[in-house]
Amino acid sequence: MAPTAKPLKGRKRFNADLRELDTSCPSDFDNGIWSVQRVRAGEDDGSVEFELVDSRDQTRIAVHLLCSDTSEYPDTHSFFCHSPEPGSYGEQMKEICDEMLNDRPSTILEVAKHFLVKISGDDDGEDSHCDDMNFDEDGRSAFDTPDTPDDSEEVLPQSSTPPVRKSKHDWVHNMSWVEKNVEHLLPPPEDSSPAATMALQKEFKASMKEQTLAEKNNELGNLGWYLPPEFNGENLYQWVIEMHSFDPKSPLAKDMVSRGVNSLVFETRFPPTFPHSPPFFRLVMPRFLPFMQGGGGHVTLGGSICMDLLTSEGWLPSYNIAAVLLQIRLAISGTTPPARLAKNWDQPYYPQEALQGYTKAAAVHGWKVANQKELERLVTSLNLS
Repeated sequence: MAPTAKPLKGRKRFNADLRELDTSCPSDFDNGIWSVQRVRAGEDDGSVEFELVDSRDQTRIAVHLLCSDTSEYPDTHSFFCHSPEPGSYGEQMKEICDEMLNDRPSTILEVAKHFLVKISGDDDGEDSHCDDMNFDEDGRSAFDTPDTPDDSEEVLPQSSTPPVRKSKHDWVHNMSWVEKNVEHLLPPPEDSSPAATMALQKEFKASMKEQTLAEKNNELGNLGWYLPPEFNGENLYQWVIEMHSFDPKSPLAKDMVSRGVNSLVFETRFPPTFPHSPPFFRLVMPRFLPFMQGGGGHVTLGGSICMDLLTSEGWLPSYNIAAVLLQIRLAISGTTPPARLAKNWDQPYYPQEALQGYTKAAAVHGWKVANQKELERLVTSLNLS
């Protein structure tokens, strides 16, 4: 049985709430006259910016928030607020900001709701607005119930344009499922180099740009992979990648649907010699049926990927990660034999067994593994020197 995911806290929760507000606006934060729009991260750590917009005359009031401490968010912090807008709303905005300084710790979503209610002069109707915006009487954030549909919509916080709603037929990210996988990851690799960091910055930026474009066009299902923002970006040498939207007629897709599996979650670890050396891909969950029992999909007994492309012999520095992801997805989609989920599909793969599966597959196929000790250090975080 897979472990129950713990609610997000700290900086990850802060960023997740910011994305949730960005995704929900303006449709879920609109009282018919005023709405919250143009949500974005500010320049300083813990800062948030959005606009209150009056639909009657298109008056726009900029609101700037600063969370005093994101490390313990949402349990212990204060929001410092100000609005530089002059004019008739200046005094009212000052009063709202002063109230926020003395209020209990609140989530970003609660603060935005508070501003919307106050600017409308509807103090008595606050509870009804709370219901309309998916909060209970305590101002509960949607992230305390990770299985709700809103959790699966992801929009980068830097976006300054209103997000496009996903088609109900398009794939959506399930944060709680990925959380269950992330619990089984080791810390990021310790080794780095300036050349690798520069290359990874370029690759990550390009991948996120492609993902954001697909997301805006409701084409995540066509893209077939996803880098969940709340689990990526803190360390360029460790990526969390989802693969999804396989052919619905395939045995793998049918297995995933029957077991409620939203995606295949991979950990990718990059060596300090990247891009001259390949990254190491391993599946975390779900567990596949082994080849000896009739399974396929180019996944080894330990969850690593059985492809010459990912060995020192088959890898080329010119390869880009988006293209590699496409090749891996095509390999998993192979039908001779087809990939299937194991009976113990919710038992995660672990790094040591992934490494063993990789080295065994390389030996069987005669693929070259350049430096075994460096590979072991990369995959298992053990210093074997």
